Amino acid sequence: MHLVTTVKKILQGKEKGKILKYEDYFAWFLVFLFAGIYCFMSINKHRLFETYGWDLGVFDHGIWQWSLFKIPYSSFHDLPWLADHFHIILITIVPLYWIWPSVKLLVSVQAVVTALGAAPLYYLSKKITKHRLFSLVVIIGYLLFYSLQWHT
Repeated sequence: MHLVTTVKKILQGKEKGKILKYEDYFAWFLVFLFAGIYCFMSINKHRLFETYGWDLGVFDHGIWQWSLFKIPYSSFHDLPWLADHFHIILITIVPLYWIWPSVKLLVSVQAVVTALGAAPLYYLSKKITKHRLFSLVVIIGYLLFYSLQWHT
């Protein structure tokens, strides 16, 4: 409960020295903007047959089986899915798969998680350098990095 009240105080500006500045809001705006852009790019790449079908198919098949409450079995490799690709964190995607059972969900989640990597980078940079604008430049460099854009 203490965490919730602290966050409320920070957002209302009542916590001295911990008020979110406009740079912080702009950093979050950039994160969400690029998350949307990366989602669009990822879905478009998939629609244009530029995603790698083998790995994407293996993950889609495993998560799809979990969403049906079955033990995932890889028909590609003829062994249990977790024996081949042990990524237990993907269980968290299963509830989303009940709503939108599509490979597009997987590439969208990957794009959002990739963009969210800029948030801790911003706060770490701000803590080390004590300079908010430089921290914004750091996350802009991260979000505009070509390899990151190709990855999503």
